[in-house]
Amino acid sequence: MIKINLLKKSVQQLIEKKEAFHVYGFSDKLQIPHCLKLGCVTMTDLRDNHDNFNYLETYFSEQTIYIIRLRNVHDKWESGYITELMNFESDRDKKGIMGEHEVKSFNDDDENTNIIRNFLTEVHRIKEEKSFDWMNSMHSNVNDFGIENTLLYHEDERSLHDEENVFFIELKDLSNPKFLDWIKEKDSNWKVVKSIPHKNRTSKLLKKSVRLFWDEYKTDESLFNPYLFEPLQLAISQKQKEVDYIRKHNKRYIKL
Repeated sequence: MIKINLLKKSVQQLIEKKEAFHVYGFSDKLQIPHCLKLGCVTMTDLRDNHDNFNYLETYFSEQTIYIIRLRNVHDKWESGYITELMNFESDRDKKGIMGEHEVKSFNDDDENTNIIRNFLTEVHRIKEEKSFDWMNSMHSNVNDFGIENTLLYHEDERSLHDEENVFFIELKDLSNPKFLDWIKEKDSNWKVVKSIPHKNRTSKLLKKSVRLFWDEYKTDESLFNPYLFEPLQLAISQKQKEVDYIRKHNKRYIKL
């Protein structure tokens, strides 16, 4: 019904298999790996406004500084899950309702609440041969924090934590002027950038509606509830341990 990818990709595997990944940057001095739900819309905005800011495919190099953004894994997954969820609705007007209408209770019988309830019910209804892999892929991929699912930390495997050229910063600090100053010291090409914007926040009302829906329908066994699917939540918990280790122990964790 939903596949949980337990693959633990080490940096050594990344290098030996010559696996490519996508990055943003002005040069090979400093690059920010592409990762959905970790500021890629912000990076695209920079690309649109700076001719020499590139989005390209590359291979891991110990000569390049890479910036990995960190975020609590459940928040990252939930935001991605909601993004993937909305891909099932093609009607722009209904999407607008779901992002702007505040549902008080799904027991209410008003038109907008019915639209949201019917949509969420249909998408999550369990049917034979129906896949829910979208709840842990693309935007909702639990394991990916950039560089194509490579381990942030592992006790026995070579991970990004071990690489002297890999730095870590909280996603919320991506737009901090102090971070931009830090980047400019590492790569002077960034001096043309005046600020790094904060783009594409998930609608708070939409997130609230989804949470309320599962609070009121958590006992409905005809629906697939990702918040109660133990293998998925375990994968989130395991990845969070990697993030927490980086925050606590990595000497290249940037604190602003």
